[in-house]
Amino acid sequence: MILFFLACAPRIIRYPGPVIGLGREPVAAFRQSVDSPPKKTVRIQPKQGSHIAKAARFFIGVKQLRVGDETYGYHCSGYISAVFAKAGLSVQGSTKNLYTMAKKNGFLSTTPQVGSIVFFDNTYDANKNGKFDDPLSHVAIVEKIYDDGRVSMLHLGSRGIVPLTLNLRQPDLHKDMNGNLQNSFLRVRTSKNDKRPRLAGQLWRGFAFWDIP
Repeated sequence: MILFFLACAPRIIRYPGPVIGLGREPVAAFRQSVDSPPKKTVRIQPKQGSHIAKAARFFIGVKQLRVGDETYGYHCSGYISAVFAKAGLSVQGSTKNLYTMAKKNGFLSTTPQVGSIVFFDNTYDANKNGKFDDPLSHVAIVEKIYDDGRVSMLHLGSRGIVPLTLNLRQPDLHKDMNGNLQNSFLRVRTSKNDKRPRLAGQLWRGFAFWDIP
């Protein structure tokens, strides 16, 4: 049994170990209701993206997010703010605020780039109403992209800054037949009968690349 924790949640969550089989229910209607990101091609800036990814890796293993004289909150969006500050860019706010800024500036995309911010819905019951209605509850950053569609990300969870895997080509698959991770678990089941989506590919909302000259 493996314990996994999400730092964006206000309390510690026990997370079950990896399971190959996973039930789910459609989330398409929910995604439409919360305004899916447009299909947009942004101007690729490989140097900037690599610089952001390098900054993201810098914080692995640290217990405090500090850049210069500034200390950032030790949670998922605080990590994003610290990463961008380390990269020399000012991008700050909660997960919802980051998404709003990205939408306003035309940075939202369905295509990942190294250095992209990744948004997720319904990773935990943020409003504590017991329902599956918690948009923009978690955020991560793209570190690496593979030819087979897998996207390696870094995020801040209660275990610290650790990697996540996302594969939008196979959003409902946790591991392939060879045992290779395709989508990390991002939400804890509330009971054995809880069949709601919990894989990264199922809870993914969109990407945003801060296209700053």
